[in-house]
Amino acid sequence: MKVELLAVLILLVGLGILGVWIYIVRQGDTEIEILTAQRTELQLVSAEDGRAVFVAQIPLCNLSAQDGIILDAFPRHLLPQEQYDAARVESRLELLTAPREDGYFEAVIIEGNKGNSFVLTVSLTAKNGLVAEAVAGMADMPVELYYQIVGRGECTLHKERLVLSAAEFRAAFAAQPVVSDAAEAEPEPATAEEEA
Repeated sequence: MKVELLAVLILLVGLGILGVWIYIVRQGDTEIEILTAQRTELQLVSAEDGRAVFVAQIPLCNLSAQDGIILDAFPRHLLPQEQYDAARVESRLELLTAPREDGYFEAVIIEGNKGNSFVLTVSLTAKNGLVAEAVAGMADMPVELYYQIVGRGECTLHKERLVLSAAEFRAAFAAQPVVSDAAEAEPEPATAEEEA
């Protein structure tokens, strides 16, 4: 009787462990993907003092039912001075929903089957002070986006690559002329007292 009871308990514990294992396997792990093919075109957000700042939004999606955490994300632009030396290039990556100015990426939870967007910011500071010339001589710029995620499994580092073409930089610069703050301020109409 004791042996049969022990055998039944072992069988039940084994079935319980098997059930939990099957549940975990069916749940899967997080699968966060950056959708570089769906990014927006570059947009010029400022151009002053020999510096032009461009941005593009890049959607990301958690393709699994499991929540995942993006622990860190950063870009690496690949534009050596032998290929392009007219400007100093800087890039940064931040979340659309959590913008920061300090270059720090704040970890974020991406819920299962939901998404967000990265904002890629690229700054060109002309070495001769003339940003229009720097943009005119721009070369195609590959950018590698690195992001570290964790879900149910181990922490993993992923890399996606996109190319910002020289033509796209020139089109964004030409299509959106940015007016400096001084030129933007319109003179106020004179009052009757000032005219007198």
